[in-house]
Amino acid sequence: MFLLIPVVSLISILSFRNAQTLLRERISEQVETVISARQDRINDWVNRSLRLGTLLSQDPELQALLIRQNKQGTNPISAELSVFLEKRREQYPEIQAVSVVSPSATASASTETDLPSMPKFGDGDLAQSAIPMLYESSGGYFVSSRVFSQGTLIGTAVINLNADAINGILKDYSGLGGSGEIILSRKDAGEVVFLNHPRSLLNLDGQYRLSITDNPGIPEVLAAQHLTGPEISTDYRQVEVVTAYRYFPVMGWGLIAKIDTSEAFAPIERLKLELIQVSLLTLILFFLVAFMVSRSITTPLHKLHLGTEKVGKGEWDYDLDIHTGDEVEQLADEFATMAKELKGLYTGLEQKVEERTVELQKEKDTSEKLAQDLQKFQLAVENVHDQIIITDPEGHIIYANRVIENNTGFTRKEILGKKPGELWGGHMDKKFYARMWKTIKEKKKVWEGELTNTRKNGETYIAALSIAPINDKEGIVRFFVGIERDVTVEKEIDRMKTEFISVASHQLRTPLSAIKWFTEMLLSEDAGKLTAEQQKFLQQVYRSNERMIELVNALLNVSRIEQGRIAIDPKPTNLTALVNEVLTELEPKIQEKKLNIVMSKHERLPKISVDQKLIRQVYANLLSNAVKYTPEKGEISILISKKGDEVISQIRDTGYGIPIDQQSRVFTKFFRADNILKVSAEGTGLGLYIVKSVVESSGGKILFQSEEGKGSTFWFTLPVSGMKPRKGERSLEEAKL
Repeated sequence: MFLLIPVVSLISILSFRNAQTLLRERISEQVETVISARQDRINDWVNRSLRLGTLLSQDPELQALLIRQNKQGTNPISAELSVFLEKRREQYPEIQAVSVVSPSATASASTETDLPSMPKFGDGDLAQSAIPMLYESSGGYFVSSRVFSQGTLIGTAVINLNADAINGILKDYSGLGGSGEIILSRKDAGEVVFLNHPRSLLNLDGQYRLSITDNPGIPEVLAAQHLTGPEISTDYRQVEVVTAYRYFPVMGWGLIAKIDTSEAFAPIERLKLELIQVSLLTLILFFLVAFMVSRSITTPLHKLHLGTEKVGKGEWDYDLDIHTGDEVEQLADEFATMAKELKGLYTGLEQKVEERTVELQKEKDTSEKLAQDLQKFQLAVENVHDQIIITDPEGHIIYANRVIENNTGFTRKEILGKKPGELWGGHMDKKFYARMWKTIKEKKKVWEGELTNTRKNGETYIAALSIAPINDKEGIVRFFVGIERDVTVEKEIDRMKTEFISVASHQLRTPLSAIKWFTEMLLSEDAGKLTAEQQKFLQQVYRSNERMIELVNALLNVSRIEQGRIAIDPKPTNLTALVNEVLTELEPKIQEKKLNIVMSKHERLPKISVDQKLIRQVYANLLSNAVKYTPEKGEISILISKKGDEVISQIRDTGYGIPIDQQSRVFTKFFRADNILKVSAEGTGLGLYIVKSVVESSGGKILFQSEEGKGSTFWFTLPVSGMKPRKGERSLEEAKL
């Protein structure tokens, strides 16, 4: 009997769902039928109006009057034209007013005082066409038709149509209930204009306008944007409606028919209420029957319950005394049999309990040892200098060591159950946190980075954070462990070092420039004849000074990069041409070492918008390194290609390569490989650091492969979308090649 309850409920739900689906389909079909009928009626009205314009423009009497007017002037003919136009207005009830304008707009006649606005004709075929035009202006509908005589334009007839016919079509809400509306609209710049007043706007003065930007998805806007379709959506009143809309391409109008879902789906809501009432009555009936049935079996069940209590207390031979002749009696007999079996089992149970007690004691000892180990681990975690927190998969804090109070100012009691972003974090942009969560939650990898946090007292600080996901055996993330360190002081020290380098470099440039100038003057013998030995010494001084200037420029570049003072001025650039410029400057050294240069590029390599000075510096550093550290008769290959939304530049050489144990420091400041120091002592060790900084600030990436004695390959990418402009003090100092 009780199984009928879910069955009846399921049938009720399925019936309701089926009725709801059928009603939605019927209402949609009904609205489609209504809009199709209105569309046909409007098309008929448009065609009749255009035919009226054709009849008027081809009227021989009108043509004769316009020819006379063009020959004799306005005064003699205007009165006759006005009489003719008035006769035509009376002849055709569709005409509310009619006007005629001469080609020069100097002579005109009208049944009204004011002439209507004229449509704009171009200089093409339309200007010489007698095809009438129908248009709407300020709530009125007009047919404009040019009048020709033997291929010559002699005037323009403009009919102000009686809008009762089309308004009658738009006010015919049959099939749309009490809330339905029919709207005719058109697009006007960034707005949609209602050409009629629907039910809810009957008292509105003027035309109703909607911003397309503020209402992008409502049917009134979609219809005016050349779209058609049925759907359920919100309308201009922000009310949910069942709607269908069409587009008239010739006039540029949109037609919308709709009915409020509150009215359309009212029957299904009533059905839902009736189903709820029936379900409640059914439940009450079932409970009444169940209560009566339960009374018939509670007495033997009570006896059975009492017997179980007796047996549970050790009275194994207790007689249940149940004689109902049904399943309950069978259950009582089975229970009596079970009690006898339990009596036999109980004797051996005590021995098993004693054995199990010994096992539990062993497990207790093991647990206590584990607890001691855990206590040691917790003690170690509590006393480290770094802040350690553990969160659940959603980022809620479930543990934090005591360093948290010194770092953030929040007590552990205040932070438990909350997210770091609600307390001291959340100051980075959304993309930063999106990349972090993707790394630890989707890729399930360790994430490391630096971010800005705020202490409880409002003080900001910079933190180095490492987050590791903790997975179970199935690979599901169960916890996150975050280790954070306050690096504000270290960052301040780095900033001071950068400022010191910047100031010192600027101070060194003046004397170095003076030394260069005086040395060049002495070498050119402006101050007198030099001996060969003096020339040799001065050449050494000049080369050493050039190396110092190169070092100072590199230090200035590093300082500007680290302080974010580099200006970025992107322009459409041919990367191949940029590489060729660098190769031209390196040509003397390439010829001197007899190097073979292999240049290749993508067939359809696009121009991309980059800062030419910055990207030229990247190519210059990579290519000059390749030339400098490749032995004579070696080979340097350059490949520029496009893959997806990236442009990839590859520079490969057959040079000395980089020792594998030093490759992790390639992009650090002042790095020079040990094998290179044996070949050449010249170089600042800052070039690749600058390259990496420029590429990454441009939205790209840089990678390399190298094998000592066989050469190196460097790749870097740039987005096809180009670099984003940025204001700054100046660009990088160019490296001397």
